Amino acid sequence: IAHELGTPLNAISGHLHLLMEDSKLDPKAQGRLKVVEAQVDRLTLIIRDVLKTMQMPPPHFGAINLNHVVEDIAGLVSPVVRSRKIRLETQLGRDLPLIPADADQLEQVLMNLLTNGMDAMSGGGTLTVTTSFVPVEEAARLTSESPGNHLRINVTDSGEGMEEETLQRIFEPFFSTKQTGAGTGLGLSICRQIMKSHGGTITVSSVKGKGTTFSILLPVERERVVVG
Repeated sequence: IAHELGTPLNAISGHLHLLMEDSKLDPKAQGRLKVVEAQVDRLTLIIRDVLKTMQMPPPHFGAINLNHVVEDIAGLVSPVVRSRKIRLETQLGRDLPLIPADADQLEQVLMNLLTNGMDAMSGGGTLTVTTSFVPVEEAARLTSESPGNHLRINVTDSGEGMEEETLQRIFEPFFSTKQTGAGTGLGLSICRQIMKSHGGTITVSSVKGKGTTFSILLPVERERVVVG
């Protein structure tokens, strides 16, 4: 429901801003548009409040081969990648241990990150997915969510990158840098909820003009996973 409502609200908000930037607009019409804008903002806040009171379905943990999940998603998106003149590269770590995770939810996260990466490279480019083992000592420096060994997934695009202001808000519900109507701004917020339910983390780094990397850390041992 949030996705379905968010899309038209995002479109309405974008077109309102365009109309309000028209210097030839009659002052009375400008005032009416401000009333409409205030109500759109009110609707958005209502949906955000509802989302705050709701949680993702709890994950159904199983022993998951992370490389297999990556390979499955890479196979699914390969036709789209080729059609958009994007090169998809996978660099998968060897002999990675199985991890306790919900395969469907991990696929949802990866699909969202790959889609965002493709959208950031409208003129083509390279999308790279890597998996690796992160020993306990290094993991302790990267996350306080759960102790122990972790696995890492990095999704890197060679797109336009993001400004610091965008990076600070990228996981906020309904925040989107996509063209009006092209996204709801919920995908990354949902990704973060899924990672939290797995006891993991998702972070982002970006350099304007050089690309963006999303990094996921997932604990290896189920008893170390903190759900909440």
